[in-house]
Amino acid sequence: MHTITILVHIICVKYSLTFPAHSPMLGHITSSMEGLHTIRAFCSQEVVTEQFDGHYNFYLGCWFCDVMMFCWFMLRTNLSTAVFAMAVIFTCLLTRNSK
Repeated sequence: MHTITILVHIICVKYSLTFPAHSPMLGHITSSMEGLHTIRAFCSQEVVTEQFDGHYNFYLGCWFCDVMMFCWFMLRTNLSTAVFAMAVIFTCLLTRNSK
């Protein structure tokens, strides 16, 4: 039951971090491509580049957090499974010798 609670929490955190991060970046790219001639006409490439870099850094930060949370969850799951398997094996070996 505790593992299910952790899994649900990780999924909720993943979606709350990743999906809002997609929206500003993709929206900025779309609006920039539509107004490319206007951006070039007013020589504001530097401003748009800085805004894009900010959105992209935020997106990459959320993506990295997502990947690291998944790796940490998998590590914890593998370790707990290994400990459980060892406990079962040692219990079986100890009860077999006691009979």
